Amino acid sequence: MAVFLTGKAQLGVALASLGGANAAAITVFKEPIKDLFLHQDSLDLVNGGNVEGSNPSLSLNTRVRRGIEEAKVSSSLEAPALKLQSPTSAVDLEGLNRDSGDSGLSSQIASFQGEVAKELQVLKIEEEKKVKVDEALRDFREKERDFYVAVQKVRDFLKDDVHTPVKGLSLAEREALARGYKVFAAIKTVEKNTSAKLSELGYEPIPTASDTWKTDLEARNLLLGINWRSSAIRFLGSSGSSKSNNWGFKSWNENPWRHFFSSEEDWRKTWENRDAIRNELFTFYGDLKDEWQGNKCYRLQTVSGEKRELCVAEMTPKLKNVYGEANLKIELLVGKQILDWMNYPLKT
Repeated sequence: MAVFLTGKAQLGVALASLGGANAAAITVFKEPIKDLFLHQDSLDLVNGGNVEGSNPSLSLNTRVRRGIEEAKVSSSLEAPALKLQSPTSAVDLEGLNRDSGDSGLSSQIASFQGEVAKELQVLKIEEEKKVKVDEALRDFREKERDFYVAVQKVRDFLKDDVHTPVKGLSLAEREALARGYKVFAAIKTVEKNTSAKLSELGYEPIPTASDTWKTDLEARNLLLGINWRSSAIRFLGSSGSSKSNNWGFKSWNENPWRHFFSSEEDWRKTWENRDAIRNELFTFYGDLKDEWQGNKCYRLQTVSGEKRELCVAEMTPKLKNVYGEANLKIELLVGKQILDWMNYPLKT
């Protein structure tokens, strides 16, 4: 006599997609789990047509689950993707053959249930990741326009094209670059924490090239040391200093600018050039000359090696004996360094 186990088991799993400014890998099913049981109205336990037989058997029409793959979603901030690979094989129902007993069936069902539970945990982890990335990107929205204006100014500066003016960064644009890095670091932290959680479930990131980055706190402290988010950056180590005493800075190992220049020699050349620019931009009394006011562009007359027009960003508020407009090249170099920390592409 044939015995039927009726009922359909349907389980659909839809993985949440990760959007925004991060490139992240998301595990997705190539074939929904529910397909394992679709079109099977019953499990038929028979004994080959002989109701009196002594060797009942279990016959299943099975389909092998194909496991998990990765899908990539690109982002505007070009954050590196989290790539995963599963070290375990997919659930194999082929083992349920005529020689499998009740213990084999129970073992396979337990294995299947374990895989489903693990994949639901992956769903939860990825959803948490998406929420945190979205929060970081919302923090960037108000500064987004200034960020991309600053990026373009840095790109134009690096072109070294005589027909392309050098445009100074405004305070809002400097702040936007700092905010951009804050968002980048937040997304990288989410990626790191997500990777750790998935590793606990048995997934291992595919090895990639070395990827080092500064935390938001590290970057913030470096920028704080040069007054990046103030009306004027820190050109002098102490008030009233000059080239003769190293512009007021101590040894190179204690100089806050060492994090933004490849060598002390490179830094000193940049500071000497800034002194020359200052002498041409300002009057003897410390006022910005008329030709540089009102966001106008003008070509330097005495500073050697610079054939491009300069468009200064007027410092607000004005501070006595502080010549912030003369720092435009230094600010653009720092902007480049911040974007380099983010692995942001500057070549067009």
